[in-house]
Amino acid sequence: WTMPSKLPALEYGSVTYADDKELFVALSTTGEAISFKLTDLNLNYTIGDIPVGRWSSVAYSNEIQRFVALSYAGPTGAIYSDDGVHWNPSELQKNPWSKVLWIPSIDQFIAVANTGEHNVFASPDGITWTEQDTEGGYWRDLAWAPSLNMFTIVSSAYEINNASSTNGISFTEYKSSRLSSIQWSDELQTFVAQVVPNNIDFVEENQNVAVGKEITPT
Repeated sequence: WTMPSKLPALEYGSVTYADDKELFVALSTTGEAISFKLTDLNLNYTIGDIPVGRWSSVAYSNEIQRFVALSYAGPTGAIYSDDGVHWNPSELQKNPWSKVLWIPSIDQFIAVANTGEHNVFASPDGITWTEQDTEGGYWRDLAWAPSLNMFTIVSSAYEINNASSTNGISFTEYKSSRLSSIQWSDELQTFVAQVVPNNIDFVEENQNVAVGKEITPT
């Protein structure tokens, strides 16, 4: 990794990229939103003000051209921006939010929280949010599989550890290993999930459950 020479040395909590704007947005825990285009390492950037907080995740929607960021701890649950510089609070309640992601197949942002209740919400605009019904909790991460039109959320809890949905309303829930993160691979057509504490499991694309094939991390 190389640190761009002009980028301020802050404690960054999350970063995302807007394809259509060719713009990176990074959020700091001390109250700055840094937006920049990575044309070279001697870049120019713009600083926007955001509330001080532990910004755990930020996502962008090409469809509605909006950034949404979640806070794990802080004075507000979520904020949104159309340019990465000027931000406004959304109506999402405060919670230990873990991850937000735009799901193009349902035109919704999905937000998950590392708590036992009120932990999955959906929003078409990043402003108003609707709670979704899941039996699981303590959700840590989510990933979207474009070819399956499905997203999966994972949990480090002991009961239900992953759940999948194609519409953001109904979920199929599974018991598997305790999971802390997940990613979809288009090339492999499979999910790969991080197992608590330090192993990796493949997740079958047709069943969305851990199959127990472990890889020792390098």
